[in-house]
Amino acid sequence: MEVRAGETHALPRNELLRVKEPSKRKSMADKASKQPLNVPGAWYVDMTCTMCRTCLEEAPNLLKTNEDETAVYFLKQPENDAETAAAQRAMEVCPTLAIGNDG
Repeated sequence: MEVRAGETHALPRNELLRVKEPSKRKSMADKASKQPLNVPGAWYVDMTCTMCRTCLEEAPNLLKTNEDETAVYFLKQPENDAETAAAQRAMEVCPTLAIGNDG
């Protein structure tokens, strides 16, 4: 089916694309593959981070990129309710579910 700019078409049910079945999608970050630069503590970023930078907007005081900007890590653990809320928001917006909390 050819679709031109500005046109919308409904796909037949059998042509819908599936991103991932819910049962096969990972549910949270993998604590066995934490970024080595994370400071010790409950919050961490794992190796599946794709550097989209979305989390940095939510928790700029907690998260940082490494020098060559290939990874994000927790520079500091949350110390109060506001920082914990920022870490939680960062975890919730992460498209690859690379942020975890073992606390």
